[in-house]
Amino acid sequence: MNSVEAVLQLVNQLPPFPAVLQRALQMVEDPKSSAQDVVQVIQYDQALTANVLLVCNSAYFGLRRPVYSVRDDLVKTGFNRLIEIILTRGSAHLFRQACQGYNLESGELWHHSVACALLSQIVSTRFKRGKSPAQFTSALLHNVGKVILSQFAKERFKEIQDLVH
Repeated sequence: MNSVEAVLQLVNQLPPFPAVLQRALQMVEDPKSSAQDVVQVIQYDQALTANVLLVCNSAYFGLRRPVYSVRDDLVKTGFNRLIEIILTRGSAHLFRQACQGYNLESGELWHHSVACALLSQIVSTRFKRGKSPAQFTSALLHNVGKVILSQFAKERFKEIQDLVH
């Protein structure tokens, strides 16, 4: 098997997004769906609800009163922010490991991806463009290929460094 076939095989082995996240994202794109419809899907997933509440009640948001439900989170932080939270938490498992082929320690790729997603929103605001969940998602997942390619690059890391220098 050549390298290209090996990479393609690994792409097919990436774990899928959880079904609840997939359904919530489909609903976001459906103009007939309301924010309450999305909340109805999310609130029955215990892990996702716990993550949403954890993030929403963090110092980052600085809310005066704690939030106890996904619906309350939606009211306090807004629909797009709720989608950002579930996307961020739902994709974390892909980026947590070290990427030795890129000389990245455990968690570094994750921090970079989240920073890019947040910066995409800042840039949109500065250029007076509307923020969108699709834009956030694209920025968050733009390096997913590194998770796979890292396995191949680590074997040739020294050679790659020599070529770069």
